[in-house]
Formats: sequence, structure tokens, C-alpha cells
Amino acid sequence: MMTTALRIFIAVLDILGLLYILQLVRKNRLDLKYALSWLVVSIFVLIMVLFPNLMEKLAEFLGIASPVNMIFFLGFIFSLAIILILTVALSINAGSVKRLNQKIAMLDKRVRELEEMKMQGDKNDV
Repeated sequence: MMTTALRIFIAVLDILGLLYILQLVRKNRLDLKYALSWLVVSIFVLIMVLFPNLMEKLAEFLGIASPVNMIFFLGFIFSLAIILILTVALSINAGSVKRLNQKIAMLDKRVRELEEMKMQGDKNDV
């Protein structure tokens, strides 16, 4: 069981983290779709700190021996979820970069062809 001082300390850190995440979203330094998972976890942690018996009941319901193990398990699951979300985003961005590079190459080729046509037209005028 956590002491009251530790629960207050964790709650204050959690609220500060929540405010920081909201500030990042407000300044467009963090997309809302990525911030949502952090906000959900932050609110979950705040609920667990405010109602410590809830963590014990949840651990018991899931068949986990102690609430501390439950915290590590949830941290592991959250880490996997974040890794999956970021991997999907990275894959999408890599595909976008590849398509943009292909379009740039096609446009560059077209510009060179038009420049060559213009140079040939100028030579024919002389």
C-alpha cells in the first residue's frame, strides 16, 4: 500500500505531465492522435492513485498476484501499444516520402525534357 505522501507526489507529477502534454498539443508540437494514448494513461494513473483499492481489485480480478506486478504488466502493455502506434505512423510516413520522391523525380524529368525542347526550338530559330 502506498503512503499518502507518495500518492500526493505521484498525483502532482501526473497532473504536471498531463498539463505538459496538453501544452504540446496546443503548440502543435505533438499530434492529438499521439497525445490521446498518453492522456488516457495519465488519467488512468490519476484514477489509480486517487483510488488505490481499485488497483488491488483489478489485479485480483485479472489473477495477478500483487498490485505492483499489475503496474509493471500495464506499463508493458502500454509500451507495446505505443511501439505499435509509432511503427504504423513510421510506415505511413515512409510510404509518403517514397511517393513524394517518385513524383519529384517524374517532375524533374519533365522539366529537363521541356528545357531540352526549348533549347532545340531556340537553335532552330537561329
